[in-house]
Amino acid sequence: MDSCRNITTLFIAFVALAIAGCTGSDVQRERTDAHLVFNKMIETYRYARSYADHAEFVLQGSDTDVRVRCTVAYIAPNKLRLELADGYLTCDGEVLYAQAPPFPNQVLEQPSPEKVGLPMLFGDTWLALMFGFVEENVDAENGLAWLPPQLLLLFGGEQTASFLPTDSKFELLERDSIANDLCERLSVEIPKVGNIVYWIRSADNTLLRVDYPSSPQSPKKFWRLELTDAVINGEIANEAFQMVEPEGSYHVKSITPFPENATPQPTTDERGLVEQQEKLLRKALDRSLNDGKYKIVRDWD
Repeated sequence: MDSCRNITTLFIAFVALAIAGCTGSDVQRERTDAHLVFNKMIETYRYARSYADHAEFVLQGSDTDVRVRCTVAYIAPNKLRLELADGYLTCDGEVLYAQAPPFPNQVLEQPSPEKVGLPMLFGDTWLALMFGFVEENVDAENGLAWLPPQLLLLFGGEQTASFLPTDSKFELLERDSIANDLCERLSVEIPKVGNIVYWIRSADNTLLRVDYPSSPQSPKKFWRLELTDAVINGEIANEAFQMVEPEGSYHVKSITPFPENATPQPTTDERGLVEQQEKLLRKALDRSLNDGKYKIVRDWD
């Protein structure tokens, strides 16, 4: 799970372009092109009727094959499937089911909302740890720092652009291709984090790849999110939103770190400590949802 946290703490950075090194009309042309690319992508996802991919993180420059699932399927307004690492969430339009890796036997069961979105994903505090983690030092500058970019694009709405770090530097790179797909490439440099590059298919404004910065300890290695088979407004079978219930699991209305059948039961001090952590997590989650204050955090350790 640590590797998932490391790669997903760098999720949220998008483009409000300001390119250095150009002058006069060149600056205006570059900025205009970059804004057009960015805004077209935002609008395409915001009004998508459906979306699906087989996305996964792939560690580049490693001697071993390291991959982490990050797949999404969505049909507006309230069908969703999300698989992130070993956790999942399904919503078939009637019932929402979800499971988080730290609580393998608990299956969250809730009525489906009329419309899926970020508040639904972060409604259960402990489930939210699968989709976003919160720094322990909760203050005005800290908050949710783990969010798959597909979800931000699909459900961020008018807040999507507000996730831009104000002190970042942006650049429109030369076009390049992934297989037969010509892509626009947008780069954002985030202080204390590095450069993140977004590959956006020119034909339909679909995000196909995200390259994250390398670790200072391992400069030849970096995480790449491959959004394989990403399709907007395609057909998706209803079976994609059905849950396959794990053996030995049981349904709960909310996930708890201290189930009644757990042995041994926690001490009073242990329970108090976890309850305090839960309050801090809830506070930061609510603030991020209400104010749109998401922070890019480097967590390589």
